[in-house]
Order: sequence, then C-alpha cells, then structure tokens
Amino acid sequence: RSLRVLIDTMLRTLKDVAYFAVLLLLFLFIFSLIGMQFFANQLCFDPGTGLPSEEFQGSGSCPAPFERPRAHFDNIFWAFLAVFQVLSEENWNAIMYDCWRAVGWPATIYFVALVVVGNFVLLNLFLAIVLGNFEGM
Repeated sequence: RSLRVLIDTMLRTLKDVAYFAVLLLLFLFIFSLIGMQFFANQLCFDPGTGLPSEEFQGSGSCPAPFERPRAHFDNIFWAFLAVFQVLSEENWNAIMYDCWRAVGWPATIYFVALVVVGNFVLLNLFLAIVLGNFEGM
C-alpha cells in the first residue's frame, strides 16, 4: 500500500516538475538572449596580453592568433550553454571574468542577477514543488 502511495506521489510530482522545466527553459532562453545582446562578438582576446582585441571586437570573427573562450555568447546555442554552465556553477566565474574583461564592470550585474535568480529562486522553487508534493503523503 505504501509503495502505491509513493508511486502516485512521484507521478504527481513529475507533472509539477514538467511545469517547472518549462519555466526553467524560458528563464535560460531569456538570459541567453540578454547575454547575446550584451556579449555577442565581444569575446576575442589577445593571447599575449589577455586583453580584448580592439580590431576584432564586435566584428563577429576571431582569427587564429586571438583566442575566443569556449563559453561565449555569439549564437543562441553557445549562449544557452554558457547560461546553463553559470547556473550549474561550474567555472562560472571564468565566464563572468571573460565578459568583464570584454565589456567592463556592468557584466557583473548580469551575472549576479543570473546567479541570484537562477540558483537561489529557481532552486528553492524546485525544492518547494518536490517537498510540497511529498508533504501530503
């Protein structure tokens, strides 16, 4: 009997988690678009100095001697992956530092908003959904 109640609760939780997943994808998409607006074609650095390349910044190309970080915001795919990497907190500070080097201190506002809303608000919302469904068990 208790196994049946547990399975019913898990199925009810999956429906609510699916709604949460839609909200999370929408959040990722919105922050990816904002990141593309601010940082697209800006992350092209001189390997010798580590400074942004003045001649190629904003041009959409980053030729061979210059370096583009793996996580960049040049198209929606890479922007989506960069935002997901920030939300997973895996080396997110390197992405923030690269964007800060390219466009200056306002980049930190974007990343602080992304981390605060993404990690604290959305994670707590997910936990509230799961715990709320299992509380009535």
